[in-house]
Amino acid sequence: MGILNRVSILFRAKVMGVVDRAEDPRETLAYACQRQEELLANVRRALVEVTASRHQLAAQIQRIEQRIPQLEDQASRAVAASREDLARQALERRQLADRQLADLRRQLEEVSSEEQKLRLAERRFASAVEAFAPAGICFPPAIRPPRRNTKRSGPWPGFQVSSQTWVRGSRGRKD
Repeated sequence: MGILNRVSILFRAKVMGVVDRAEDPRETLAYACQRQEELLANVRRALVEVTASRHQLAAQIQRIEQRIPQLEDQASRAVAASREDLARQALERRQLADRQLADLRRQLEEVSSEEQKLRLAERRFASAVEAFAPAGICFPPAIRPPRRNTKRSGPWPGFQVSSQTWVRGSRGRKD
């Protein structure tokens, strides 16, 4: 092992020691809990968006299904009136509606499948977050521990008080 490698290892060890002392485990766990709650909220938002898409596709399918009998009726009236050109147009529109209907049904199946997968993932993730919370690791927002470096104004302007009190220039604990 070279001297440079030993110095590098020593430097990393010292830096990690400083970081470990500065890191508050309660704050780290509270942050992890908050991050999980944010991710769960994102999953739930995505689930709402997928559900809305599924409803929109279902509404489009319903509109096209209602339009197909009208197109058939137009074609039959055009044939009865000896207007083959209008009948051909109505039948072409019906074929287009049939293709659109097939595409929308395929999309609806895909979106429904994705929605089911997302619902399953949301349930699993929610149960994982709930399992994490009762262990006393996560705190509700109202009782989360204060941040270590959070400073608030003291009784005099320019005087800062942190979660620990400054006593005659040296740092002492509140009693």
